[in-house]
Amino acid sequence: MTQAIPSVTAHTIAAMGQYIDKMIQQRVPVLQITYMEKMRIADPMALITECFHGAADPHLHAVTRYHVSTTVYPTKTVLIVEMSYHEDAAQLSYVNNSVRELIAKIINPSMHNQQKLLAIHDWITANVRYDHTLQRRSAYDALYHESTVCSGYASLFWHLCNAVGIPCRIVTGIGKFDAHVWNMVQLDNHWYHIDTTWCTVADQEAPFSVYRFYLLTDKEIRRTHTSPSYPTKRRSHWPRRSTASTCSNWGGHNRDTHDDPAHPDRKSTRLNSSHEWISRMPSSA
Repeated sequence: MTQAIPSVTAHTIAAMGQYIDKMIQQRVPVLQITYMEKMRIADPMALITECFHGAADPHLHAVTRYHVSTTVYPTKTVLIVEMSYHEDAAQLSYVNNSVRELIAKIINPSMHNQQKLLAIHDWITANVRYDHTLQRRSAYDALYHESTVCSGYASLFWHLCNAVGIPCRIVTGIGKFDAHVWNMVQLDNHWYHIDTTWCTVADQEAPFSVYRFYLLTDKEIRRTHTSPSYPTKRRSHWPRRSTASTCSNWGGHNRDTHDDPAHPDRKSTRLNSSHEWISRMPSSA
């Protein structure tokens, strides 16, 4: 028997954005959204794509592919949104449970944030190996297989920081010459870069140290990393658009639909005369 597709009804653009965010956070593979229009959406696919890019860290980075199909009626638009993920709902549950157990082991409630951050960094760099096959890409892989690429390192680091209340972001950009993902954390109202991937992997061009990329400033990280948009100059949020027809007012991390400065490594391809969008995440880290 074919399983029914879960469906929701949205009366505002903001509500549609919230449903997309919730869909990604819960790793729902397919969702039908019926948008009851007060005004016609000029390009439903572009709108959903922007909603997708507004999803919160680290869930946005768990998405490997998405597809949107639409049926437009006189008073409503029905959208079928399909998502594929690096980790499914069961694996995400494993991550959440494992993070709680790990925090109980390595974090003492009396620690201040700098000590907590150091404990998280040291555990990851001591226990997670870089996956040179480039097949393992999630926090689940980092915990279950003890091996992942940069996206998995950054996602696990985010989960652990979030569990102890340290503000953390996932940043995508270029590391030397390849697409790369790392983190930023906020300590004492200042943002710093941490790259647990490169703290783990030896570099022939520099003496190895697990603290080479630990709490670096913007100026320091720019020697090896490039990303046009950092949270340091945005306080705790990415820049938002003010266009009324977008999802910019519902999410804390709005990204542009096409040439996204926070995601220069993402390539989006429009297919079938605006009836399909495919987003591919970095192929290397």
